[in-house]
Amino acid sequence: MSRSAQRRLMTTDPQLVYGCMTGWGQNGPLANSAGHDINYVAIIGALSAIGTREGCNDPAKWRELSEQIATLFASRSHAKWRALLEGTDACFAPVLTQEEAAQHPHMQQRRVYCDIDGVLHAAPAPRFSRTPGAVRESVQDTIDWG
Repeated sequence: MSRSAQRRLMTTDPQLVYGCMTGWGQNGPLANSAGHDINYVAIIGALSAIGTREGCNDPAKWRELSEQIATLFASRSHAKWRALLEGTDACFAPVLTQEEAAQHPHMQQRRVYCDIDGVLHAAPAPRFSRTPGAVRESVQDTIDWG
């Protein structure tokens, strides 16, 4: 549903709650691209923390294929693969650390991360147009210890 149609409905009935979920969010460089779970996990920095190639226990055929794929990917730089594939409907996302994820153009435009006193935090999600969330600095902000 278009944004103008959403606004007309909310003008008609201010109590209307309209929800819209997208893979990459409503804006940002990847907003119009197809997304897959593995892409989201890779680009937020979580996939890099799961394990390494050495921890793999796959059949021999998989090892042979993975070596061929590794050779193919080694034939271009990280930046060239991103330029070729990122933003397309290919099931692709760079595997980033959390620090790299915070610097990714899509994550920056969407303000997915915020820095509080030098500590990187994930911003609240999902995002609501009328009730924006915020990262609170301490438990004291949310609990009445009275």
